[in-house]
Amino acid sequence: MKTLVRAIFLTLVAATAHAEPMSFALRGNGGNCNGCEWIAATGEITADTPQALREYIGDRDRLFAEVMFDSPGGNLGAAIEVGRILRAAQARTSVGRSAPMEGLPQWHERRDGGRCASACVFALLGGSTRWAEGGELGVHQFYTPTGSNIPTAATQQIMGQIVLYLIEMGISPEFLTLASKIPGDRMHYLTEAELDRLGIATSSSLSPLRLEVGDGGLVARWDALDDDGSLSRAQSLRCSRAQGGWLLSVLHTGVGASNGVPDRTIGAPDMHIALGDRVVPLSFDNVAVLGPTGTDYTISVHLPVDLYRHAGQNLRFVTNEMRNFFMVLSATGTVPDAATLDVLTRACGD
Repeated sequence: MKTLVRAIFLTLVAATAHAEPMSFALRGNGGNCNGCEWIAATGEITADTPQALREYIGDRDRLFAEVMFDSPGGNLGAAIEVGRILRAAQARTSVGRSAPMEGLPQWHERRDGGRCASACVFALLGGSTRWAEGGELGVHQFYTPTGSNIPTAATQQIMGQIVLYLIEMGISPEFLTLASKIPGDRMHYLTEAELDRLGIATSSSLSPLRLEVGDGGLVARWDALDDDGSLSRAQSLRCSRAQGGWLLSVLHTGVGASNGVPDRTIGAPDMHIALGDRVVPLSFDNVAVLGPTGTDYTISVHLPVDLYRHAGQNLRFVTNEMRNFFMVLSATGTVPDAATLDVLTRACGD
């Protein structure tokens, strides 16, 4: 039966755009730190990808560099095999796109725009720890290359093997139920809440949004937590009369002034907020507060947008695009729904 199921797996392919077969290449930014080097896994997963990964790993027992995926998907069976290889190598996985540094083409940096869709998600799940944000992992149904139906008995075998793989990787079987509801010609990108609920993102978790009294009104707060449950970043959103709109604040624990914190003297050309598919550039003109609080650091920025137009959409705020520091003073989550925004507006603070 296992041989039969494996053969069927290898005939299943996700609905992907044409891409070059996946390759593995070591990238780095020239620094000497944990995370200064990573493995870029780029392209479509084919039946040859597992062997290509084995050859790349060679006789190493463990991959210490993070494996960063940028792939439209491909062969489901091969993706699951890649995931098991990565788990055996205790590899960390993430989503991202590598690009040569301007003026230093021998070095690379991580850029926005990376995606891991369809079969790629199954490969990423093999990571011993996994980093992903809302809008980066795309899921849908799988189908055969010819579009023909699969016999019911074979479908049951395939689904059973996928569920076993998900359990093996520590992922909720609900993941398969969710993906199965999305037609093969469409794509659903997982939200922050889904990543957390399904057990996919392990690098940090988000606490539920809560409303608290503060700053002369009501504040919507949610926290980013580390693996051990400790606070990484306290994130909040409120209506501000003084700013004439919405104020997003981030308190990042244990961050020193030299660790990627924006500098007014040189500016912050990469600072922006992404709301759904919309990216809004920000500058120091938007910064209301920036400074240390003991061993922590705080930033508050005025958002020049109508949040009602983005209610319920993914939110991602970053101050920089540096590989080592791109999470410094960042915020991720979901814009509150319209009803919650109404409550915050009626209780607008200072």
